[in-house]
Amino acid sequence: MTPHIWLDGVADGWLTPPDIYSFPADWTIWMYSFVIPPEEAFHQIGMPDHPITYWLDVQARPHDPDAFFGWKTSLDHWNDDAVWAIGMEPYPGPWNELRYPQGHPLVGDSIDLAFELEMHYGTGVDEDEVPLRSGLGQNVPNPFNPKTSIAYEVPASGCHIAIDILDVSGRVVRHLVDEFQEEGRREIVWDGRDNEGRELSSGVYFYKLVTPESEATRKMLLLK
Repeated sequence: MTPHIWLDGVADGWLTPPDIYSFPADWTIWMYSFVIPPEEAFHQIGMPDHPITYWLDVQARPHDPDAFFGWKTSLDHWNDDAVWAIGMEPYPGPWNELRYPQGHPLVGDSIDLAFELEMHYGTGVDEDEVPLRSGLGQNVPNPFNPKTSIAYEVPASGCHIAIDILDVSGRVVRHLVDEFQEEGRREIVWDGRDNEGRELSSGVYFYKLVTPESEATRKMLLLK
């Protein structure tokens, strides 16, 4: 991935979260384009009372030990609130709201994040035939209410499979699978309930696949 200059000669501020701010600190707005392979993409199906919401999760891993991560600020607002945190993926939270700091004309207001989703190509492959990343597919639909389907792949010769649902604190709320299974592609449906049969509240949940050889975790959103 190669960044491109989107606009130059613009005086930007620089924020090191949560409140270290300097202005002016930068004069170039860069555009980063990420190509997402179809087998690593996810689908979200909106509903009239719950329109589609997309979240962009960006993680910075500087190779230079003296490098640090910050946030460029402007006077133009977009439509998507930005949050920040320190941690590694899969990150369960908590997240901190990003707000304009002291010294900025918009002090106290929520800082926004701008990104665009584009479709440049089709795979020509039926969705059911797309290989699963790490043996675990993205749940469909996502967001969901009250049920969602999780596709996964059992390796050759079969093995013990465990699939658990975790809340944002990392606590297991539901055991979906815990048994030996034969080789092949499978699906399991989660009804949004915990191990006691109680309906869980709206929010972000994780589902985790564990085999003797590997682990994979993905994120999903329950909306009510």
